[in-house]
Amino acid sequence: MDNEITYVIGHKNPDTDSVASAIGLAALRRAQGHAGVVAARAGDINRQTAFVLDYLKLAPPVYLSNVFPKAKDVMSPDVVSVDGETPLSEVMEMMRAQRIRYVPVLGAGRRPVGALTLMDLAKRYVEMGAAVGGREVRTTLPNLVRTLKADSVLDFLGNADVTFALYVAAMSVDSFEDILAGRRPQAAAIVVGDRQNIQLAAIRRGVGLIIVSGGFRVSDEVKDAARAARTSIVVTAFDSATAANLAGLSTPARLVCPDGYISAAPDDLCDDIRHRLVDADGLVVVDGDGVMQGVVTKTSLIKESRTSLILVDHNELGQAVDGADKVNIREIIDHHRLGSLQTAQPITFL
Repeated sequence: MDNEITYVIGHKNPDTDSVASAIGLAALRRAQGHAGVVAARAGDINRQTAFVLDYLKLAPPVYLSNVFPKAKDVMSPDVVSVDGETPLSEVMEMMRAQRIRYVPVLGAGRRPVGALTLMDLAKRYVEMGAAVGGREVRTTLPNLVRTLKADSVLDFLGNADVTFALYVAAMSVDSFEDILAGRRPQAAAIVVGDRQNIQLAAIRRGVGLIIVSGGFRVSDEVKDAARAARTSIVVTAFDSATAANLAGLSTPARLVCPDGYISAAPDDLCDDIRHRLVDADGLVVVDGDGVMQGVVTKTSLIKESRTSLILVDHNELGQAVDGADKVNIREIIDHHRLGSLQTAQPITFL
């Protein structure tokens, strides 16, 4: 397991043999090639032990108040995340490819601004179908170009958030103009192939955006008219049906992710996190500066903690560091009576 750490630790209120055993066995295990083995103690050292360590010029073992599993022990640090401008089409592809259902949305400095779940995307898809007869598209022109793999011919929209009613112009000019009658043309976008008569009619009506499908060239006449009317034009190689579908998925992630998100600090206990995840798919682990460190999902909570123990000079939970029963005990080395401690699998007991 990545970043696993094994603490060699004695009993609470440690005496000299408890501390010395932890230091000695940790050094032995490291010499035997075991990585991540650290000597630890479950309390303050007494004067006698301090004298011995000082005489031998040894640093005291690291102090552990408890080893209850924490967010940092079970989180996934290598997280699939997106920035706020990522189109929904790319978020969906990431979820499909990575088999995940929870994606943090990050702002500047890897600070979360929200999170998207598979349910959020499904809800958005339903809302798209209900809004303005399934025509509403919330996007930016850069996102539309990115999603449609398009070329921007004329841009009068910049990076602004825009909401369009999208139409596929697969009808006669008269029928098309009838459809646009009574609507606000600047808030309309049309998908059309190489039908110049439709393109010019849309420009005359003051349509805000023309998406030319099929990769067809835009004539100089159309470009001149669009420039005068301040109608933006992009050209995509996709057919009209595909372009219309993808346009609806060009919405930036920041416009869809719910306000707020559930978070935890790296040292928050898993028992506390479990309650926060009852009605959520995941949460973001952030440090004191608000920078994302990882993600915890419900699946994370059933993972084995990255912390494990080797107990020395004791073998009873009543004497062990708090939380010892919540982590994996790998070995016990003791010279006292055999206690009632139970482990999840067979271990070395000397």
